[in-house]
Amino acid sequence: MGAGKMFSGSRLGVGRALGLMVIGIAGVSAALAQPAGAPVSAPASAPASAPGVAPASGGALPAARAPSAPGSKAAHKPKSATVKLTFRSSPGGASVYYGKRMLGTTPFDTDWKRDSGPVDVAVRMGGYYTVNSRVYTGRDDTLSVKLTRLRDGHSIYGYKAPLKDAGVPVGGGSEDAPD
Repeated sequence: MGAGKMFSGSRLGVGRALGLMVIGIAGVSAALAQPAGAPVSAPASAPASAPGVAPASGGALPAARAPSAPGSKAAHKPKSATVKLTFRSSPGGASVYYGKRMLGTTPFDTDWKRDSGPVDVAVRMGGYYTVNSRVYTGRDDTLSVKLTRLRDGHSIYGYKAPLKDAGVPVGGGSEDAPD
């Protein structure tokens, strides 16, 4: 008995098993794609039952989830149209800029349109390094900055001392320069 005859019937079984796996995966992914509170409905490929025959599930489709009880994590008040952005600095009195527009002098709070994207700001103060940072508008956010004096730059990670100007080379230029 050859291997082809011995397994010829199982090829059909493997094809059916793979087909059922594909249908099962498609069903699971469709169920996961539905929003949590969406009502459950019968799949379009489900066969309609004959008249007078009750569905196997015992009658009706499963009911949608009941709303959460008040006080639970799911129940929350509606979000406001704005968020509160808080700016602090050490030392206080630094200016906070959004582009060229000055937002205020630290410490201060400001209202900003909710979900309008990240806000890139620069915190500046005379005699100190400028700090560039970002606050987010999806929720209330706080930016606290410790400014570093210009003379203390060596304490900043990645600081490089400025190079001293060596002046113009003798002869006015490079020997490799074309004439």
